[in-house]
Amino acid sequence: MRTRRDEAIHKPASEKRLEAVRKLHTGDLVVQSGAKARLHWLLTTFVPLSMVNLADDDVRQAVFALELYAAGAPPFRWPAGGVKIPRKFVKSRGPLAIIDWDSVLPPQRGRRFLRDLQADVRVLLHALSAGRSYKLAIDAQLSCRRDDENQLQLEHSASLGTKVLTATLGYLAEVGIGRLGRCFFIEGSTKCGRYFLANRLRQKYCHPGHATRSRYLRWKTRWKAGQGRGR
Repeated sequence: MRTRRDEAIHKPASEKRLEAVRKLHTGDLVVQSGAKARLHWLLTTFVPLSMVNLADDDVRQAVFALELYAAGAPPFRWPAGGVKIPRKFVKSRGPLAIIDWDSVLPPQRGRRFLRDLQADVRVLLHALSAGRSYKLAIDAQLSCRRDDENQLQLEHSASLGTKVLTATLGYLAEVGIGRLGRCFFIEGSTKCGRYFLANRLRQKYCHPGHATRSRYLRWKTRWKAGQGRGR
């Protein structure tokens, strides 16, 4: 008899990927998840997401998840759905409005957008993890008006790409930029290089398996060197 754990292990890769993309799709998680949880989603789900043969449904889910990822993020506190979307494309109202993304962002254009944004995020993470400066060109609009009570009301919006990049900077500032790391694991021609949030000082690997394997490879190298000297 197969358990739930067995079913999770034997799920098709495409189904696992789609589940990962949907992780930020529940209202409670959007409200309750902090900077660390959202950065973890970005680093472990969006950044390594393969864009090869990405299904239309995956494109829709990824765009929606990115909107939720950036919503309310410091320093700009972007509102959910800050990109101006014609009302005719919005099927329901509220913080989790259902948007007809096929009309706003057709799948083919959505794939190009995701690929370009993924590259921009990687450039940002690479610069910050290497201690280099990064110049971000912000594509945003700020409007202001005086309301009926003579109070100044400010409204701002931006492209989804700008929101995701500025949100990432805000989250990193909140959790501590020193926690951003890149996995050092190398075995033969295989190099991990994944970005991660370190749980401890001087953490070099994205997960314990790579740390254990790396220690074994170092031991194996020393052992072979010792065997050679003994001949």
